Amino acid sequence: MRFSLVALLLSACATTPQQLVDRYVDGTFAEAPELARAAGLHDGFDGKVSAVGAEADAQRLSRAKAHVAAVDALDLATISDPLRLDLELTRLHARRTIFGIEKLALTRNILGYAGLFDGSGYLNRDYAPLPQRVGFLLDHLQSAAAQTDAVIALLKPKHVRTHLQTAQKMLGGMLEYFEGDMKTLAQPALSDPALLARWEKVVPEAQNAVKKLLAWVDAALPQATDDFALGEATFLEMLAANEGLVITLPELKQLAVSNHASNYEAYVATAQRIDATKTVQEVAAMVQAERIAKDQVIPVARQQLDDLLAFIEAQKIITIGSDDRAEVRETPPFMRWNSAFLDMAGPFERAKGSFYYLSPPDPSWPQDMQDAYLPYAGDLLATSIHEVYPGHFVHGLHLRRAKTRVQQLFDSYAFTEGWAHYTEEMMLEAGFAAGDDRAKLGQLTNALLRNCRFLAAIGMHVEGMTVEQAKQLFEEKCFIDPGNALQQAYRGTFDPGYLSYTLGKLQILELRKKYWAKHNTQSWQAFHDWLLSFGAAPVALVEQRL
Repeated sequence: MRFSLVALLLSACATTPQQLVDRYVDGTFAEAPELARAAGLHDGFDGKVSAVGAEADAQRLSRAKAHVAAVDALDLATISDPLRLDLELTRLHARRTIFGIEKLALTRNILGYAGLFDGSGYLNRDYAPLPQRVGFLLDHLQSAAAQTDAVIALLKPKHVRTHLQTAQKMLGGMLEYFEGDMKTLAQPALSDPALLARWEKVVPEAQNAVKKLLAWVDAALPQATDDFALGEATFLEMLAANEGLVITLPELKQLAVSNHASNYEAYVATAQRIDATKTVQEVAAMVQAERIAKDQVIPVARQQLDDLLAFIEAQKIITIGSDDRAEVRETPPFMRWNSAFLDMAGPFERAKGSFYYLSPPDPSWPQDMQDAYLPYAGDLLATSIHEVYPGHFVHGLHLRRAKTRVQQLFDSYAFTEGWAHYTEEMMLEAGFAAGDDRAKLGQLTNALLRNCRFLAAIGMHVEGMTVEQAKQLFEEKCFIDPGNALQQAYRGTFDPGYLSYTLGKLQILELRKKYWAKHNTQSWQAFHDWLLSFGAAPVALVEQRL
């Protein structure tokens, strides 16, 4: 251990590296009870929300900086895994916290609070008797309503227009959820007169608090700015803080451009195989016009999951190791900022229900835009692979078996999304849907979508690209429909890290090549089980273990 003030303090307090890790995790849960609940830890965390305000931010910042200093004072070369990896992961998490507060001002952005009133987790999973869960939901809503004034006091006076518009949709969807699904799911418990009386008091107060936040958004919109760009230095620092990845902008741009070119060429070749008498754009339009009817999207997705699971088990693609299944559902209104996603039960959750959400088109859009938003079979197949088999859902099953709670909990954006995106390509490479060019076109459509996220993130945050130009990029370079293109351009203004899908996939493909060469094998299952045995650590850290 290097001598330093921090090291001496650790010695004086007799803090071991394991205690340092445990203290950091416990402190993180105390600061952010919603993270504990998402992981499936309910005792002591249900009904609570994070403290809001300058003092709470200062405490988070101080704790994160102290942890980074304490880990930096250790000689990690003398510490073996899994503890060494735990120390590296908690240090990276602390660095993200520092970066988020100091550089991104995340706690001063309205989007950070658009989910403050989200109580869906209390009702979706049957981890305790319903009346108890409804009671915790009401505690949560009450606590969230009490924080509303503190939230408004902390917000930046000027916000990015797309951030406000996204928050507006999410908060409006929350009000719709209060009157719809939330009330329906809680109804059986409201036969208790005392619980009903409390419901009738707390829920209107929460609704008024959400309306107060919406009113703030409405008032802020006329003064909104379009200045969302991070700039080159902050953009690259984001990758270092999130992924431990040090890379130059030209290197990053080359990855983005070359992978887009490769997938674009493959898309053109696939389109020509489907119909050589048509242009690529005509084939794309023809295939995309083969939309699944709105009321058939969920049944088709369910059948796809059955087919995928059978193939994975027959071909030994990866160990599933559980009888749990993901339930396909329509996305709740307040969550419809993306077309599809997985709500996975956390690694410690007693009730294992996980939900594969698919969003219907926005009814406020013109009818032709709504129609174009619906998926075709190949597109939906790539999504089902990504979200469930063997993407996020299977990854979540492996997280339950990770070596430590840090490796079960602390993840990397590029690993998590890179793994799911990698599986879309890998499953077809392994032979699923062999000879089906429409399925291949669907996989490439999704690959191009992630390529355009990579290009848009760099373009918007470093090169001066506007939202409208980003929308055109998605439509013209990646064959994305106007509704999805607009949604993706908006997302890029507040989620520049969405380049992580392609970045992580490319890192995993390179790591697979090295793993197979070292072990003289081409076993899918051996590599995939080994890779996921580290939880969701940044690929750079996993590669060190090779």
